Amino acid sequence: MLHIEVSDLPKEIQQMLQEFTDIVVDDLPDKLPPKQSIGCHIDFIPRASLPNKVAYRMSPKDNEEIRK
Repeated sequence: MLHIEVSDLPKEIQQMLQEFTDIVVDDLPDKLPPKQSIGCHIDFIPRASLPNKVAYRMSPKDNEEIRK
């Protein structure tokens, strides 16, 4: 495992670490957190059509420019 001393870091990084000492941790966990009991899923209705909508509206001129 790589270990770096704070004094070896650039001054800007040292200042940032000092500024945010309340949210910077020294050690990272060895494993992932436990799996949540509730999973996210989408229930589909059989034979129902999916919504086919444009994500962002744009003018025909902008659309043509993107296609180029």
